Amino acid sequence: MSGHEGHFHKKAAFLDDKERMKGFRINELIEALPSFSANDSFLDLGAGTGFFTIPLAMKTKGTVFAIDADLKMLELIEKKMGEAKVSNVERIQADVSKIPLEDGSVRHVLASLILHEVPDLQSVLAEVFRVIEHGGDIAVIEYEEEKMPDGGPPLHIRLSAEKLSKALEEAGFSDCHARMVDERIYFLTARKL
Repeated sequence: MSGHEGHFHKKAAFLDDKERMKGFRINELIEALPSFSANDSFLDLGAGTGFFTIPLAMKTKGTVFAIDADLKMLELIEKKMGEAKVSNVERIQADVSKIPLEDGSVRHVLASLILHEVPDLQSVLAEVFRVIEHGGDIAVIEYEEEKMPDGGPPLHIRLSAEKLSKALEEAGFSDCHARMVDERIYFLTARKL
């Protein structure tokens, strides 16, 4: 196994670690979206291993767009689609700052533990705003800025719920609501009215 291959498997195992993610009650988070219905389309921004993609696909009859820059992650999602017997996932290899979808083409966007990594948050949020239909929403999962430094990204790149709410409002979103999922991680929703 090459070094790159080993790195990928290590990263995939970390992203799929059930212990790390057990605090995320996926179905509860999906149902907390303000305008969720069973035929909705989703965009899983920075889908990674499909930790959220597959449960989203099982929860909706609409299309789930899984966007990730890493082709190997998208191949892993394809494998998981077969295991879960879901066919409503469209895998897209792309950078999250250039989403190759039409304006207003999705109802919901999920951005789980990705926004703290983007170099230009405002341009990514502008792209997300563009692809969400009017009345749709974004759901974000991130680590709170100053809560327990171990177990998440470095403190200097974290986004507080307050900073992210302001950035979402600057991008045109309304009705920002945040709640703590556990003592470190928050779940934030905002709508495109």
